[in-house]
Amino acid sequence: MPNSEETRLWERLRDIRNRIQEIADLEARGAIFGSGAADGSLDPERERLIKETEDILDRLEAMYN
Repeated sequence: MPNSEETRLWERLRDIRNRIQEIADLEARGAIFGSGAADGSLDPERERLIKETEDILDRLEAMYN
């Protein structure tokens, strides 16, 4: 059974995935409708979330090894 730290990490990964999907949706709509989201303004947030994902995966890997 996962411990609370492991559960918290998996939940955060879920939240990050959801936000990255939201960003992708905003950018797609921006490209279609010409809004600002397609201008790369969300790139820093996406990059930060990707880095956080890598850190979380490293922590989970350490728990399993």
